[in-house]
Formats: sequence, structure tokens, C-alpha cells
Amino acid sequence: MNLLLALIDWLDDFIINVFHDPLAQHPSELPMNTEPVQPIQPHIELKQPLPATQKPTTAELLYQAAFNAIGKDASPGDKAPDERACAESVSNIIRKVMPGFPVILSTIALDKHLWMDARFKMVVTPVAGCVSVFPTKGGVIGHCGIWGKRGWVMSNNSATGKWEANYTDFGWREAAHKRGLEVFHYLPL
Repeated sequence: MNLLLALIDWLDDFIINVFHDPLAQHPSELPMNTEPVQPIQPHIELKQPLPATQKPTTAELLYQAAFNAIGKDASPGDKAPDERACAESVSNIIRKVMPGFPVILSTIALDKHLWMDARFKMVVTPVAGCVSVFPTKGGVIGHCGIWGKRGWVMSNNSATGKWEANYTDFGWREAAHKRGLEVFHYLPL
């Protein structure tokens, strides 16, 4: 046993002496370098200046307003009952970004207004911040919400009256399809 401990002790000393790493020492034992530090030169040359920080787009602001409303009643005025408050909720969230936007109480009227409003453009592929509507048609009730990120759509939850990220991209389209309704997406400009 003593021979084994002696061998381990010798091997430890050997490794320290042969493979001595000055950085392995305590920082207080390291010699101080008093030479000025030279800046590192880039290896590549930038052909164009880097873009300055850009102002967020209206779609990004609308997405953020919708995201911040999650878990809250987005239609506190209760102009429409909670089970039919999706258009009122969407209108109130849009008003946070576009203060002059009217409070609209139906998906039919919201769809028509967005179609006519020059601050919105109808798009085929929604992005975060797009307002998405499948308007009521006849006796079939529609719904509306705001497109989120990572495949989520935020809308009023009829059961709780709260704003939630309560649909996936697929679930949103499927809900409209099951009702036989067409989905329209409006990108705020």
C-alpha cells in the first residue's frame, strides 16, 4: 500500500513538473503583464455598415400588444358577452397600437373594416402580428385572433373571457374548415 501511495505521489509530481501550466496557478501568483493590450484586427472586411437599430414594425408592435394581453380580459368594456367578444378583444388590442381604431363587435364588421382600412393589407401567409378572421356566415359563428410566433394564434377564450394563445396554426385553420368558413389574414402596415 505504501508503495502504491509513493508511486501516485511521484506520478503527481512528474505530471506537474512536465506539464506545468502557468494558468493553473492561483491568479495572485501569476506575473502581471504591464504591456498595453493591442486591439484584435478583424479577419474579414465589412463591405456594408451594420444596420442601425430599426424601429419595430406595426405588426411586431401588434404581436407584442397581443402577447402582453395573455391571461387578461381584452374586452373589459363588455360591449359584447364574453362568448362573443373576440372581435371586441381584437379591436381593443389593435387600439393599443393604432389609437384611432374603432371597437368592432362582430367578425363580419371586423373583416369588412380591415379590408377597407389602408393601414392593413390582406396576405395569404400570416406572420406574427397579423389579424386573422374567419367571419360569421349565416348562422355559422366565426372567430378572430392575432397571429403569434411559433405557430400559435391568440384569441378570446369564450369560456373564460380571457385572451389566450389558444390555437395552433393548424388548429386555427381546422376550426374555420370545420365550420365551413374562409380565413382571411390582415397584415398591419
